[in-house]
Amino acid sequence: MSDALALSPEEAATIAANVYFLLDNWEAVYQFKETYGSDAKGAPSAKAGIASTAVINKNVFGSGPASLAKTDLAKKTSFNAFSGSTGSNLFGRTKTGFGYFLQFNRGNKNHLVIAVRGTRPELGYPDLLSDANAGFNRYMKPIGPVHSGFYDIYDSILNTLTGAHAVIKNADVVHCVGHSLGGAVANLVALHVQQLNSNVRLYTFGAPRVGTTMTSYDKQMNNYIGENNIYRVSHNCDPIAMIPIMPYIHALPSVKDKNNFFIGSPTASITIDNHDIYNYINSVRGKDWISLGANKLQQGYLDQQYFESWRSSDNWLKQYLGFNVNFSMAILQRILRGILNVVSLSVVACATILDVLALFIKTDIAAIQATNKFMTKFILDCARMLGMAAAFTLDLIIKLYRKLQTEMAIIAKQALAAGTKIANSTEFRIALATAVPGSIGLLFI
Repeated sequence: MSDALALSPEEAATIAANVYFLLDNWEAVYQFKETYGSDAKGAPSAKAGIASTAVINKNVFGSGPASLAKTDLAKKTSFNAFSGSTGSNLFGRTKTGFGYFLQFNRGNKNHLVIAVRGTRPELGYPDLLSDANAGFNRYMKPIGPVHSGFYDIYDSILNTLTGAHAVIKNADVVHCVGHSLGGAVANLVALHVQQLNSNVRLYTFGAPRVGTTMTSYDKQMNNYIGENNIYRVSHNCDPIAMIPIMPYIHALPSVKDKNNFFIGSPTASITIDNHDIYNYINSVRGKDWISLGANKLQQGYLDQQYFESWRSSDNWLKQYLGFNVNFSMAILQRILRGILNVVSLSVVACATILDVLALFIKTDIAAIQATNKFMTKFILDCARMLGMAAAFTLDLIIKLYRKLQTEMAIIAKQALAAGTKIANSTEFRIALATAVPGSIGLLFI
């Protein structure tokens, strides 16, 4: 896990945070929210375009809240910002500040950082429409079909990447970094870079899934980027890292993957607070990748404890699943992971409830029922908790799936609180309606 050429967790998270300030007027939005709170009325809006050079320098290298001023990276040899576009072909695309190239020298090696920003609902339709475009009709060399919306953003910066080929080839190591949507795009950027420079590192924080199980995206990423060169960090109750549901899949999908840093969340509920990049910075601050991995192992232990408590007492389930939707969903996720961990049942590497239910609907539930009594009991308990009939049938699985989709949509509504007007718009509803069936999790981003 130790890699002398890698960025530290805090360096990577800081880059993933400060790249947002390339979005025009994001500094004003951020300052308003810090002063008055995220729910206060009258907040300024992010704008199409790219921030001024002075604003970018302040927030990347100066006095900004996620500045690199106190790191080695502040001693840059060059820095260049670039734009990209989000939106959809149906409703139009909007060009904004989207990322930067940063070159620095460390250990007598020339390093290149390629950072891309994540979703900002405050911008309006464009970012949200890109997230909702969940088709498979985009082909990423050399992997195959990937999430269409993420590919279209990558395609919007492809000319910029092509123009930087000489710099990419000449670097001793290239670091691709992003949070949320930015982490998804960073996956594709890393694949592009790998075809020019085999020494590439990928760092994502709270990123959604990009590729599909149909093309073994996880295995292909290991082959092309290298398992040891991918650093995937996610809070265990971050809803964005859980979506879109299967057949989409992460690089390093399993908590057993060495560089899958599945760490404890700031809060015990499935909530957008656990997706905040500054909470990720706090979670990794002062840690190296080895100590971060040790925290991940602790989470596996806690999941097993939840499983043991659930297995031993039906009263425990009834007692602790009555607080609120977010808390209940988080507990169910932990019990499920505990089941998969204890019985070593690799039903779905990503292991969310909706993934497993979708798989059961698609396959022979009778065979699965016979294979694992814990999984059957878990699904029946979930159904009882929601007041459903307790017969393990396909009809029950479908009803439970739909009910949990509804519960997830409630969480999604909270996650999109800053963009409620956009989420309720006709354009956004049409985009969701045309997305791949079953990708309800796309509402989260």
